[in-house]
Amino acid sequence: MPKKRQKRTHTPAVRNLPELPPELWEKIVELAHGDPADTPTLRLLGKSFSRDYLYRLLSETVKKVFDRAHAERMTELARENASIPDHVSHPDRRRRMNKARLNGQHLGDLRMQTFIHNLSYVTTAATPELFTWATHPLRLCLDALALTRV
Repeated sequence: MPKKRQKRTHTPAVRNLPELPPELWEKIVELAHGDPADTPTLRLLGKSFSRDYLYRLLSETVKKVFDRAHAERMTELARENASIPDHVSHPDRRRRMNKARLNGQHLGDLRMQTFIHNLSYVTTAATPELFTWATHPLRLCLDALALTRV
């Protein structure tokens, strides 16, 4: 009777990464590498996670830029409204006009955020593996925002 061959089960360790929550992976990245921007070069992570993490890191940074601008405008609005003397005719009207201007600026920021994220999605949806930290559309938009914001 012929001998049966045993099948070899060969699975590399890299392909058997455990399913961990993203928060734990973020801690691993911070401890292993230090700089979250260099996450795609870290060999511990799968490429899909590093691309997703890069996108999340950049999109959170874009949101922080707009949130910081909104907070600065809110401070400016409070300062302008406090400086309106009560003896001026229609002080409430001026305060409402200042608030309307702030709301318009905030809506413009929301439209710009939506445009930036849509642009990033359209350009990276077909071939996300082509984009790295240096060429990612969200990073390029952040550079453009840094140049236009004073």
